Parts: sequence; C-alpha cells; structure tokens
Amino acid sequence: MINVNAKLLAAVSLAQSTDKTRYYICGVYFENGLMAATDGNIFTCAQEETGLEAGQGAILPISKKVQTAAKKSNASTVEIDDGVIKVLDGHHNILHMEPVKEIDGTYPNFRHIVPDIKGLTSSGAFNVPILDHIKDVAKILTPSRNKLTPVWIVGDNATDAHIARYGASEKIFSVVMPVNMKVKGEEAFASTGKPDWFAAA
Repeated sequence: MINVNAKLLAAVSLAQSTDKTRYYICGVYFENGLMAATDGNIFTCAQEETGLEAGQGAILPISKKVQTAAKKSNASTVEIDDGVIKVLDGHHNILHMEPVKEIDGTYPNFRHIVPDIKGLTSSGAFNVPILDHIKDVAKILTPSRNKLTPVWIVGDNATDAHIARYGASEKIFSVVMPVNMKVKGEEAFASTGKPDWFAAA
C-alpha cells in the first residue's frame, strides 16, 4: 500500500504529463522515500515515505478529482491499495475514492537532470506557463491565505536548469529550464535589473 501526504501529492501531480504518446510519464512515480512527476518541461519531486520497499517503484495517474480533493484544507493523506485511491482527512474519513490503474512502463532516470547549484548567480528568464505552474504548487503548499509561501528560483547560469524551492520546506522542489532569451542591453539588464530608460535619483 502507498500512503502519502495529500498536499505533497497534489503539488507533485501537477507536473505529470497529459501526452499519451509518452504514457510512462502520465502519472506520478512513487518509490521508497520519494514521489516525482514531469511533463518534460517541469519536474517536481517530494521527499515522502511512500510505504514502498527499497527497489520497488510504481507509476500511477492522479486524476483531477483526486487533485481537487487532496488540495482541500481538511485533506490529510492519500492511500493507494488494491487498485483504489482514497483521499482521507485527519480522522481517516474518506473525502474521495476512485479506481486507479498502475501504468506499465519504465519511468525516466530523473536524477541526472537535477542540478547541483553552486551559487545564486543566475538571471534566467522563464515562460509564463512555468511561472504559473510554480505559483500553483506554492498555493497548494501555503498553510493559509495570510501566509503565502515564497518561492526561490536559483541556478548557476542563465541557460542551465534551475531549482525552484518553496518556502522553508526541505521536502519538495521543482526543476525548470529557462528560455533562451536575447535582449538588447542584456549585460546591463543582468547586472542591474533595471531598464536603460529608468534614471536613478
């Protein structure tokens, strides 16, 4: 049986692919100690004791209904067992339940894509859909509307993969690729962050 934190699963599952030609990434990958998902553009991974033994792995599609239930404020855990997925509250009451079928395939080796950031030196540019995705993950992880989760996006340079970290959480991160963007005055923009037309007082 797989048993994981509902909010973490909801956040990770946002990255699963919908491209049926790459069916093996159309779900969340679970193994001992973590769960991960990617659509080829963004990768999100969370540390979590899934209940699987070392060497075991499973790819399971997470439906929109499961995501919605797992994001609820009273959602606590998600259990997956015998072809059924359940979203439970803190008292073990069922908030949502539906059948789920494991995806038969080999999940890509994702460990080599996670960069080892040496310093906060990047000025990367990111597409709006990537930023929207990061915002949606942060909203799921936000404990209350009055305490929004900040996000840091860091990388070694403007063209390599960056890591997005969510607040003070050590349990979840995303990997995103910046766009290759050439703009006039790129060096000045990277060093000062302000446009040429703005005159400092």
